[in-house]
Amino acid sequence: MAEISTKPYLIRALYEWCADAGFTPQLLVAVDGRTRVPPGFVKDGQIVLNISAGATRGLFKPLSRICSECVKSAKASGNEGKA
Repeated sequence: MAEISTKPYLIRALYEWCADAGFTPQLLVAVDGRTRVPPGFVKDGQIVLNISAGATRGLFKPLSRICSECVKSAKASGNEGKA
């Protein structure tokens, strides 16, 4: 049986801790040619995204999608289970 990545669980735990403690959950994301973000907010090839419930206004579940993408990325790169 393949080892399960801990990344989705760690991201979810940090997100919930930030929200519970009154902090703003944020992600630092690398920007490349495939990334669609306002260029004025990109610094040194990175952008900070506010993923709090208030910022996303319930339009999507950012945490579920991020965790899902972590698992897909880890499987595709052969790094599954390596946090």
